[in-house]
Amino acid sequence: MTSKPSCESARLEALHRYEILGTLPDPAFDDLARLASYICHTPIAAISFVDAERQWFKSAVGLNHREAPREGAFCAHTILGTDVFIVEKADEDERFSGHPWVVEPPALRFYAGIPLISPDGYAIGTLAVMDAAPRTLSPEQQAFLRTITNQVMAQLELRKTPQLDNRRERDRRKEFVTEQKEAEEIIRESELKLRSIFDQAPVGIATINSLTGRFKSVNPSYSTIIGYTVEEMLDRTFLDITHPDDLQSDLDQMTRLLEGEIARFEMDKRLLKKNGDVLWVHLTCVPLWRQLSDPRMHLAIVQDMSERKRAEEKAKIFHEELARLVESRTKDLQQTHRLLQSVIDSSPDWIFVKDREHRFVLVNKAFAASQKLIPTDMAGRLDSDFWPHELCEGNEAKGIRGFHTDDRRAFAGELIHNPYDPASLHDGTLRIFDTYKGPWRDPNGQIAGVLCYARDVTEQRRAEEIIQRMNSELTIRVDERTAELARANRLLEIDIANRKLAEEALQSSQENLRQALQASNTGELA
Repeated sequence: MTSKPSCESARLEALHRYEILGTLPDPAFDDLARLASYICHTPIAAISFVDAERQWFKSAVGLNHREAPREGAFCAHTILGTDVFIVEKADEDERFSGHPWVVEPPALRFYAGIPLISPDGYAIGTLAVMDAAPRTLSPEQQAFLRTITNQVMAQLELRKTPQLDNRRERDRRKEFVTEQKEAEEIIRESELKLRSIFDQAPVGIATINSLTGRFKSVNPSYSTIIGYTVEEMLDRTFLDITHPDDLQSDLDQMTRLLEGEIARFEMDKRLLKKNGDVLWVHLTCVPLWRQLSDPRMHLAIVQDMSERKRAEEKAKIFHEELARLVESRTKDLQQTHRLLQSVIDSSPDWIFVKDREHRFVLVNKAFAASQKLIPTDMAGRLDSDFWPHELCEGNEAKGIRGFHTDDRRAFAGELIHNPYDPASLHDGTLRIFDTYKGPWRDPNGQIAGVLCYARDVTEQRRAEEIIQRMNSELTIRVDERTAELARANRLLEIDIANRKLAEEALQSSQENLRQALQASNTGELA
């Protein structure tokens, strides 16, 4: 709930003395609101008075409301202070983030208000400027707002018609005269300040007859910008110094302003300086015919845009050059990418890159063909979209390390060789791959994924298994044959030994027989 001033009753009494609530629109207040809008460069400005339960708008630029609830209102906070109250980002301010004017049109983000303080010290209302974009006010703009606030109070003092009863009227008359003199002094000081603003403003300001286009008053900055003296400007019209190519659009806007279709207009246009140079300016036109006796006068404010235009031209050239450079670089990158793709597509082995989420970033034709796809079909998809969980995460019982086990090591910067890395094809056929994995780094050198090279060694593995099986069988046969030869050798050795014994026995028998024969022969001779 919004707090109220400690002197609320006295404040309301001071407000009601002005009898301003519910009155008709007043050009004097409207022009002051427009001036505040211009000085602060905001689309919305308002002069409002805060009653017990409502905020009533005496004048508003860019708002269609005549009044609004006091509770939660920006201005209800403003009257609690004595100086400028600023909210730069209303949607981030817990006091106002839920306000209807913030969450709904006009979707306010910026608010700056200053209390209207009566001569007896009561904040009876506010002068406020608002915008749908976050921003703030410069010290100069805040100072100008204070000056305009003084002018608003001066207008109130001039229009104040207090209803005094007969018993107090005589006593109040002298006080009223004094207050009126003070109000006139305030107005005089305000007019001096406004004239000072006019003369010292860093932008060009002029009042112009809207029907003839002739300058009625010109400040020094306008004279400096255009190169003519103030006296020379008063002998000219704005048509004389407008570039021919911009004249019709300027006149069209002025026609709309005169016919009441628009309340003001802004445009970028070119002026012709006294020396013949062309000067870009930003023009703002505000009608004055609701306040001045001359019914067709308007205020023109011009701001030199030369530096901005030069900067825009430089920026345009820079962006065009940058666009050409980007286009050239893009073509080079595309050519490099095509060359790289051509190189990896020429390999029958699997080559691919995955990011840290195991999504495929780049694959070659051989790898994509294993899944009956083309490379672009696999880009951005997870490896788990193609292979079962145990191949991705591993199965210790089956001796499968898993893709992700090696991926995580690559993410840590390791180079991994897995000579037995099973993976299935699109038809479910299981193949064995000899895989090398390493970290894939982004342009900043950070590890962004894993680069993999995998060669199908299924047939090689099968051949090795056959050779191993044949070697095992041959070893068994050799061992069996060796055993047979050993047995045969032992039998042969036995046979040889037996033959030797037989030969020795035969020789012994022959020797015995020879000796017997000799003995027999010797006996016969005897």
